[in-house]
Amino acid sequence: MGPLHTVDLGVLDARTDLAGWMLQTLEDHWLKHALALDEPWYAPQAYAYYGRDQMQEFLGVYYNLLAEGMDRQVYAPVEGHGGVQNLPWGDGEHTRILRRMLVHEEGEALHIARAVPRAWLAHGKRIAFRKAPTRFGKLSFAIESSAIGGTIRATIDPPDRKPVPIALRLRHPAGSPLKTVTVNGKPHAAFGTEWIQLPAGTDRLEIAAGY
Repeated sequence: MGPLHTVDLGVLDARTDLAGWMLQTLEDHWLKHALALDEPWYAPQAYAYYGRDQMQEFLGVYYNLLAEGMDRQVYAPVEGHGGVQNLPWGDGEHTRILRRMLVHEEGEALHIARAVPRAWLAHGKRIAFRKAPTRFGKLSFAIESSAIGGTIRATIDPPDRKPVPIALRLRHPAGSPLKTVTVNGKPHAAFGTEWIQLPAGTDRLEIAAGY
């Protein structure tokens, strides 16, 4: 598993052939359903999957960690297989993966909800992250789904220290593509199938995505 840490540390781009070959080797000999066969916390493949936009595999690691590496009494990460409980580095790894799902600095830009499970945006669901610390200042956002009615709405309070471009990903629960977007009540054209590109600024953004 060791060489794959070079992806996590930013030494090697996850999208390179070399990173792909390392993943293939591990999947053939060491990984089972995206989880390391020994201890889940020693599995840096999550960040390689993340960088390659293999979200199903990335989220597979996350849910395997919850199933195999989370104590059922105190809900804290454990060493696994009956090992030592309440390991600070285990807590940190769980938090780091969860943060990547919600907020991630991508160079001089911010990605919001890049790896949110589709089930979290089922009709009636709400996601909120208040005063999240980033390299650019504190960020708050909320996403509310009215998927049955064909709408998902988001409110973003951009970083308060350094304005940077923001990319918002809305992973529709049924995989439906975006059809229309408005920002602060005005039509917005900078979007793709799931991603909405937002310019740098400090004012609150009210986004309505139509499907």
